[in-house]
Amino acid sequence: MDLDLQQRWTANTRHTVSFGGTYRISADRTVASTLLAFEPANRVTNVFGGFVQDEIALSRTVMAIAGVKLERNDYTGVEWQPSARLRWMPSRAHTVWAAVSRAVRMPTRLDTDVRAFQGAIVVAGNPDFASESLVAYEVGYRTTPIPSVSVAVSTFYHRYDNLRTQDLRGAQVVIGNGLNNRGRGGTVSTTVQPRAWARLTASYTRLSHNLSLDSGSTDVYRGLFETIDPEYMARIQGRFDLPGRIELDVMTQFMGGLPQITPGSARTPAYNEAGFRLGWRLSPNVELALIGRDVLNAQHTEFTSPTSSRVTYLERALFTRATLSF
Repeated sequence: MDLDLQQRWTANTRHTVSFGGTYRISADRTVASTLLAFEPANRVTNVFGGFVQDEIALSRTVMAIAGVKLERNDYTGVEWQPSARLRWMPSRAHTVWAAVSRAVRMPTRLDTDVRAFQGAIVVAGNPDFASESLVAYEVGYRTTPIPSVSVAVSTFYHRYDNLRTQDLRGAQVVIGNGLNNRGRGGTVSTTVQPRAWARLTASYTRLSHNLSLDSGSTDVYRGLFETIDPEYMARIQGRFDLPGRIELDVMTQFMGGLPQITPGSARTPAYNEAGFRLGWRLSPNVELALIGRDVLNAQHTEFTSPTSSRVTYLERALFTRATLSF
């Protein structure tokens, strides 16, 4: 059961306050097998908390948002997640913004209660597992040089701590919190709308990782599985409203290859793919669509396992869809 209450209150012309609370209870029962079990087998978990956020008009051109969310869970107690955002609009054509926020991933039963067997226990959860945390710093700029063109640039620095590790202790692997990551990246995007019925969007994203392990960590894979991300992604999309209540969406994307994780493992190559949606709106409530995915190649390599020779492919797909809205 999940109960969520929220209230929004405009205090005056400068402050708009949002606040609320939440309560969630979940229960599960598990049955052990010869390979896997959870201890305890049955568990009831509770999460409750509240938040408050204030949108502050500092001036005609500057807006600030500040807030905090507090939650208490049965695994790690109270967790706090504050955030602050500042936006400056010196004119209608220019917007500059910056933000800093903290988020956590609370433990689950997989982190604390799991037991995997191979005769004896070979993988064990950690009842002292701490929440994984992220502190995110972001800066962005958006401009509209002419009404039909907009350009946006954003960059981020993400500081992850207490990430999950699989620490080797004798003949046993114990879930731990010994991994840290410093992620950096950015996105450049532009939107062009030469006509009311045509809209084009292009974007490019870059991402990098800098991993480190705590001095006492004996993580089996040295955190390498946390870097299975493409270094870059580029995408071009088009949306066209055609006569006869017909809509055409087209997209092509360029995805960077995935790095080699372990010695001897294969590298997932970069690829270029495309897709489309041709929709026909029979009425405001009924739509028929023909959809194509990954249409440039019969199949492409999506992922190569770093621990085996298994390769996951995505094949060309073509299907229809009917949507009824009411």
